[in-house]
Amino acid sequence: MSINLENCSESTKNINIKIRDPKGGPSTIYFINPDRQQVQKVDVDCLKLNGKSCDYLLLVENHTIEIYIELKGCRVADAFEQIRNTINIISKDPKKIIKYCYIVHTRCPPGTDIQREKVKFKKEYRAVLLTRKLSCEENLKQLLIDN
Repeated sequence: MSINLENCSESTKNINIKIRDPKGGPSTIYFINPDRQQVQKVDVDCLKLNGKSCDYLLLVENHTIEIYIELKGCRVADAFEQIRNTINIISKDPKKIIKYCYIVHTRCPPGTDIQREKVKFKKEYRAVLLTRKLSCEENLKQLLIDN
């Protein structure tokens, strides 16, 4: 399915790309962009997709990597469904393109089976599922090198 992302996105070459909870929560992730790659930051909620969706998608120019981001409080299990649904609707190729999926949370309740979900995401979507607490930082250059 092809979706026009233009009206819900902005392009940036900033060194620091800040993604914060659109609902005003404390969850925030910073992507460090040392090489000033062209990055398209998509506000996924703005796209009004069918079903639940994650908060943001980053697309890095000249690379076939998609970065899905869900900023959560403590309901981490809900984030799995939100990211899955978004990948199935937006991804150019859900099975082949390399993906990183970030869940940034305030706290992760006991009993959440993140390890099982990590395996499923890798198998189903060729995606690396990562969970981070509150405010964190990731280096885009390192993500590109790792692939």
